[in-house]
Amino acid sequence: RRMWFQQDGAPAHRSRAVIQYLNNRFPNRWIGMDSRAQKWPRSSDLTPQDFYFWGYIRDKVYSQKTNTCLDWFDHAR
Repeated sequence: RRMWFQQDGAPAHRSRAVIQYLNNRFPNRWIGMDSRAQKWPRSSDLTPQDFYFWGYIRDKVYSQKTNTCLDWFDHAR
């Protein structure tokens, strides 16, 4: 079975060394800003956590108003 690799678009992940490594390790099978499959990183099929998980966490963390950073950290646990 051939595995695909997906990375985010962080600037550090777009260096020549990283791209060269990915091209060698996952030839034509990696998804990212500089890959041949460039259109895929925003696909909801590939990154469902972006559409559910982060929204859930945001709603959970900001569901109560806090006055200090310590209150926020206590609430976020």
